[in-house]
Amino acid sequence: MNLTVQLSCPASRLALGTALTGAALLLAACGGSVTPTGSGGDEVPPVTAPAEQPGRILGQITPFTAGQASRVMPEELTISAPVRGEGLFDLALPGATAMTTTYADLLFAATDVFGACEKVTTTAPASLRLYPIATLKTDTGQTLTARAAGSTTVKNWWFASQAASYTFQGECLGLGTVDVTFNFKLGWNVLDVTYGGTSTTYTQVAAPTTPVEWRAGGLGSQRLGNALEPWKNSAAYRARQ
Repeated sequence: MNLTVQLSCPASRLALGTALTGAALLLAACGGSVTPTGSGGDEVPPVTAPAEQPGRILGQITPFTAGQASRVMPEELTISAPVRGEGLFDLALPGATAMTTTYADLLFAATDVFGACEKVTTTAPASLRLYPIATLKTDTGQTLTARAAGSTTVKNWWFASQAASYTFQGECLGLGTVDVTFNFKLGWNVLDVTYGGTSTTYTQVAAPTTPVEWRAGGLGSQRLGNALEPWKNSAAYRARQ
């Protein structure tokens, strides 16, 4: 690496030396700058942090009646959003810094989000931590899931502590067979989770930009065995109860 040195001192002060160490001392005294350059003279780009994918849940409680709810919130995160006319809400999710500090003790290892599983194989990095949101609560005690009427597909929002591409396979309580490949970005990722009885599929989708239907209740049998929130079957979740 070459160094381009810019000085604005009188010539007499350059007597401190022409070596790089001496130049560095002069720069500190004179307000000069050192610009790192590549071997061909090009400037080396600054180191930047990885881009974060923000999280936001645009929703509409469907059907909605006046007085049904005035706020919605995740079960564990200390955030909420007001419910406006016709059941509309806009819930901003915490950023990566808050999720990895304030809420660090709520994050799960990659295998724990699927709960109690057997025959597990995964390529997930050991450092990856996740936090999924599959339901919201109302201030009136209702549990909401993001789904269309009669559909067995529910939208989830999953926070990932780092960008990661990995596979997971296993036989999991309430889910049946799971065989999925994830390509998570740092921040919040949106999934369509489809329950088929003996198997469950996870499909990554673009974050919705218009309100998604959120309905009271679950999916019938999918409410049994914590299928909507399988991480509640994990030892990691039970340990914090």
